[in-house]
Amino acid sequence: MMDKTPPARDTLTKGKVVLFYPDAIMRAANAPYKHEHYWFPFPYLYLGPFLEREGYQVVVLDARVDEFWDKTLIREIADADVIGITAMSGNDLLNAVQAANIIRDTRPDLPIMWGGHHAYQLPDQLIEEGVADYAFVGHAEHNIVSIVNAIVEKTEIPMLQGVIYKNKNGDGSIVGDREAARISFDYDVFPGWHLLDIEKYRSPNNIASYFSSKGCPFKCTFCTTGDYSTSYRNMEQFELEFSHLTQDMGFKNIFLQDGTYFLSKKRVLPMAKMIKEISPDTLWKAKAKADSLLKWKDNEIQQLHDSGLRSIFYGIEHGSQRMLDHMVKNITREDALDSARMCRDFGFEYYASFIFAMPGETVDDLKETLTLIDEILAIKPDATLQNCIYLPLPGTPMYRECIDRGFEPPTTLDGWGGRNTTSNFGDDKDISWMEPNSRKEYISAYNDAFPDYKHAYEKERDGDYTSPLFEKKAS
Repeated sequence: MMDKTPPARDTLTKGKVVLFYPDAIMRAANAPYKHEHYWFPFPYLYLGPFLEREGYQVVVLDARVDEFWDKTLIREIADADVIGITAMSGNDLLNAVQAANIIRDTRPDLPIMWGGHHAYQLPDQLIEEGVADYAFVGHAEHNIVSIVNAIVEKTEIPMLQGVIYKNKNGDGSIVGDREAARISFDYDVFPGWHLLDIEKYRSPNNIASYFSSKGCPFKCTFCTTGDYSTSYRNMEQFELEFSHLTQDMGFKNIFLQDGTYFLSKKRVLPMAKMIKEISPDTLWKAKAKADSLLKWKDNEIQQLHDSGLRSIFYGIEHGSQRMLDHMVKNITREDALDSARMCRDFGFEYYASFIFAMPGETVDDLKETLTLIDEILAIKPDATLQNCIYLPLPGTPMYRECIDRGFEPPTTLDGWGGRNTTSNFGDDKDISWMEPNSRKEYISAYNDAFPDYKHAYEKERDGDYTSPLFEKKAS
């Protein structure tokens, strides 16, 4: 059985590893620090215990919840043997690079490892710009131990799948195996929640995020995953971890963040039963493909509700069937409407995301999305709908299409970090992949439809939205 007891500190004598998680908000020098409510730094919940098992002391530094993260960083790296950094190809990259520069100035001898989406897709850039010594492509849980051992023991760096680095012979070349590393998610390691100050992640609705699987079998052309396999925590691991979150750590509500949680009823229904047995007062939310639950029997869906399911997050993304097919969503407009009816009939929140200004999209396509939104709201007036203006992400088919349509991707880390996911069109919003003659009309039509758009978290902050997971479970 998996052991959830953290290792004794006096057994962690092999060295020290700092793991830095960046903030996606770069505050002005004199701006007041405002703590929001964040999900856990998930990569480190698993990397940390692998390193501890090997005998390393692990320190997780999360800049999102540490107002004085730069001072903490300088203090923690003083006696560290190696540091790890993760970042997406977006705004958090700025803070990650800022941290790397502090490390170079303070401890130029300290090796820096990078993981995350940007390291996955553009590892050479990190090494060439001098902020990384090692870049991990794909899953790093197993490889990180071998690399850290080689660094600490000053032995030859092993050639491992998914690890690249600058050649140690001094010629400046970048070497390594670029094939992404893949490992199954059912490894016998308990997540490292003990590495965090948990109260810094506790929101007013006392909800914790959790992953019971990794990967996604679907091939949406805009998505970053690049990993079309799916692997799962086994039932024993799920039971122990869910119980720890709700009973030991006191989280009342859970958001199951799996990309497509409802793929297998043979797995999901026993898990629902387990949730009800472990924590009968817990409410939970999960993500679903639009058609995932449409073939389930009514009594099976009722079992989900009885176990505490109250909200389903759907990636609908568009109202134009032409665009849905172009995105390889493998759903129809009618699936979106049928799922809204199902949520209405069983008392679930219908939470759906839509993407706007995609390559190949026209004003007529936009109008079809607006029509679909109206149809959804006619079925489920209290539906929560989330807008996102498309952002090209490296390594995706749609990113390559954007380049073919005139998009010029950033060439520096600062350039990549200067981009951000938004829901509103600003004067500087780059949608150069859209047809020039239709951009102005498209933006005007969008702004007319959403003159005062707010994301759900903004509505919740302003008191205009209450998550169904905030309220107590009905008896």
